[in-house]
Amino acid sequence: MIRFLAATLAIACCLCGAMGTAQVPKLNHAIPTGIVPGQPVNVTFTGEALAEPTGLWTNLPGSAKLASDVDKNGTLPTSVTYCLELPTDSAPGVYAVRLATGQGLSNVRLLVVDDLPTVLKASDNISVAKAQQLQLPVAVEGAAEAENRQYYKFRVEAGQRLSVEVLARRIGSPLDPFVRLLDDRGRELVYSDDDEATGADSRFVHRFEAAGDYYLEIGDIRYYGNAEYRYRLRLGDFPLVTAPFPLGVQSGSVGRIEATGIALGDLPAVEARTPLTNPDARGTDRLRLKAEYPGGHGSSVVTLLTSPRLEQVEFEPNDRMETASPVDPVGAVNGRFAEDHDRDYFRFTVKKADHLRLLGRTRSLGIARDLLLRLFDSQGKQVAQGVPTSTDENQIDILFSDDGPYTLLVEDLLGRGGPDHVYRVEFAPAVAGFSLTTGADRYNVPRGGVFQIAVAAVRGGYSGPIELALTRTDAAFKLAGAVIPEGKLAGVLTVTVPESLPPGSWQTFQVVGRATIETRPFETRASSLASLRTALNDMSNPPAELDGALMLGIGPIFPEFIKLDVDDKTVLVPQLAGKASFKVKAARLEKFDGPIALVAEELPAGFALAAPNAALIKQGENDIVLELTAPLAVAEGDYPFHLVGTGTHLLQPGRTSLDLTLRVVKPVAGAADRGGVTPAEPAPAKGADP
Repeated sequence: MIRFLAATLAIACCLCGAMGTAQVPKLNHAIPTGIVPGQPVNVTFTGEALAEPTGLWTNLPGSAKLASDVDKNGTLPTSVTYCLELPTDSAPGVYAVRLATGQGLSNVRLLVVDDLPTVLKASDNISVAKAQQLQLPVAVEGAAEAENRQYYKFRVEAGQRLSVEVLARRIGSPLDPFVRLLDDRGRELVYSDDDEATGADSRFVHRFEAAGDYYLEIGDIRYYGNAEYRYRLRLGDFPLVTAPFPLGVQSGSVGRIEATGIALGDLPAVEARTPLTNPDARGTDRLRLKAEYPGGHGSSVVTLLTSPRLEQVEFEPNDRMETASPVDPVGAVNGRFAEDHDRDYFRFTVKKADHLRLLGRTRSLGIARDLLLRLFDSQGKQVAQGVPTSTDENQIDILFSDDGPYTLLVEDLLGRGGPDHVYRVEFAPAVAGFSLTTGADRYNVPRGGVFQIAVAAVRGGYSGPIELALTRTDAAFKLAGAVIPEGKLAGVLTVTVPESLPPGSWQTFQVVGRATIETRPFETRASSLASLRTALNDMSNPPAELDGALMLGIGPIFPEFIKLDVDDKTVLVPQLAGKASFKVKAARLEKFDGPIALVAEELPAGFALAAPNAALIKQGENDIVLELTAPLAVAEGDYPFHLVGTGTHLLQPGRTSLDLTLRVVKPVAGAADRGGVTPAEPAPAKGADP
């Protein structure tokens, strides 16, 4: 499978080269990365080939327009500025953008909806003496410098609480930040590097005993840095949320939601009324909730899962098998490890031959925890233990051999605990099926051109054919190779794009796999998680809504790469000869070296290429002699026809046409006997007998 994906990616790279790698827009970073709702914000994107944009794709709410108050905006290849304006009630969180031009669609970059006012980092704040003065609350947009640290100064009152967090890895930056809080004498009060909830990003809450000036030092833990090592440093009085508890609520119901995280003692729980949603192929949807302190400054986002299935919550004490929480083995159960080495037991009843899948979820929900699931029968004997999945979760598939109660034990693999150590276990029938992964999250293709999607399959109890299809596209898209054959683990879906899509436009689509398994229809959506992680500097948990939401950008028509020529565009055909031949020469452009198929179109009745299967200029060759067969009796005159050459270069079809004329002339003596044109006999020498 690795070889297959590598080969397909090589094809994709060649195609990008043909379209012009330097011409496809590339986004490096955005300034600012934070958008304040309710007011217009100019965001400047830097990168390559950004001139003449046709639009900004984003899943942000609100509008995005090319800023009209920026000189030469939209004409420069290295920067472009868009004015973004979001509704005042926009939920905070991380969102995505891509820039389109007439050459195609850019890579993905991430922005943050944030209600803190924004300032830019000063250019020389690389010492305490030159620390940049800040007015709280505030968010600072900056970039780490190699082998340097940056300093910020602010003033607080006695007893004031301050939340500090860095958004870097969570917005796709390569920066691995650390933060130090210093007093006015340079003594370290707080040091924050990696955080269990945010991975490499730093965060902390501190309450100051004394009023005065304080400093923050920030940098990359490895001393790396350049303009791409972006960060958004947030300072204010806002909750540092890890996750909601419970993690999910049944669609259409009202749930009491508690935010978990750092120092959230006075953050009230909220009642969330979840809408009746149309869940995706994974059976869940997501609801963003705003979390803020009463009278605080700034907020955080709580992302809640909504599902049409039953949602259950653990009840303590359930840290022994005898006190296991009773649950129904459908839907999901939400739990948390209240303290280190906490263990949660859940009891449920099944029938013999029931086949269940139990999936523990943390990392796929942005929670940096690792679970271990173990299952015991009514006698306390272990009958199954979870195994890792492709998304770094823990899963048990089990066919039950007996009726009766069973007990599930859920543990943190490292024995960690605390109020924000939450998790979710989903129960579902363990039906035979498969999962799919695509080789990329974005595809650029010439107008009316062809692109390929590498699709890898992981099979679970099903070995039959898998039908591939695209959703959210119209019938004008043509598919080939739309089946992963029986027993195979990979396939290539070839897609021809309709010419009605102009350069600079884009489409969002999904790849789905379908099969009928034991008379039951099965369908799943392909994941693009691996590609997104790569596109976002190995980000552990890209925004879940981007997974499987593939993007197609339309570029210009693929350049012509074949031309045909002949020495004489008039082909002489003597009457009664029955055939004629002529030489065709090909000019190869754009480094094209493949075979060229030749077809004669609109020939008069009775004429044909003598060997149509041989009408092929072979790879690496540039000419061929073609032979036409002709009726023995055909009227004199000129008969126009077209010689068409076709080939394929970097997946793209090419076609060229040459206008020629058949000229039927009177036969030359002996031509009919010799089957061709008779050369004229030489004139007799002077003095010879005639």
